[in-house]
Formats: sequence, C-alpha cells, structure tokens
Amino acid sequence: MPVRPVVRHFMACKKEPTANGPEITLNDVFVHAIRPKPPLQYPVWQKTFFLTAILTNGSGMCSFRIEMRLVDLDQGKERETLVGSSQDSTFDFGRDRLKVWPFSFMMSAVLLPRAGVYRLYLICNGQEIACEEIHAR
Repeated sequence: MPVRPVVRHFMACKKEPTANGPEITLNDVFVHAIRPKPPLQYPVWQKTFFLTAILTNGSGMCSFRIEMRLVDLDQGKERETLVGSSQDSTFDFGRDRLKVWPFSFMMSAVLLPRAGVYRLYLICNGQEIACEEIHAR
C-alpha cells in the first residue's frame, strides 16, 4: 500500500531546477509575486514555470499533480477557483522511507484572469500535501 510522502520544501521557480550530483540549484526563484509587463494588463498568460519539492517518508507508487487556484473572499469566507493544473505524473518511492527525493513539476502556461492571490497545491494520491502562494499585482 502506498504511503504519501512528507513535504520538506515546496517552491515555485521560473526555470527548472538543476541537479549536479547531490546538490540542487534553484534557478530564478519566484519572488512570490507576478506583475504584467507594461502595456499588458489582466487577464495575462503566465508562461510555463516549475515547482520544486523535496519529499521524504513516502513508499510505493504515488500519483502527483499541481493545481493553481485563484482565492476570493465570499462573505468573509475564502473561495478558491481552479485556473489550471499540471499533467499527472507517477513515481515509485520504493520501500526506503528515510530517503530524501528532489522533484520538479512543470506547470504549463496558465491564464491569470485578474490580480489577486493564487495558490499552488501539490496533490498526491488525491490529497493536498503542500501549498505555495503567489501574489499577482
């Protein structure tokens, strides 16, 4: 039976991270904010980007995807609207639950309808296991 991994780190990057031996280099890490370049205004396309995750304590075959959601306040309660998702991918963690695994997930270009708060969720076997916020200004 698969065991969902524990997320040690989860971060949005403009470019795919590179691994050089045991070390990982994060290229052009997001500053957690997106701003259209003039003269563009919302809605705008956010070009392809990557999410880096460092996972451990998983075992067996696990399925992953990323979802990007726009956050709104509706009568004082948060409501999220899905604006994009990545393709599903699977990974076999084997049996060594102490191993630490670096992952890179690609998020295809997504249309951002307006300025606001967007949340990126890492979903494993149907359950949210990590969240990263990006502010669109």
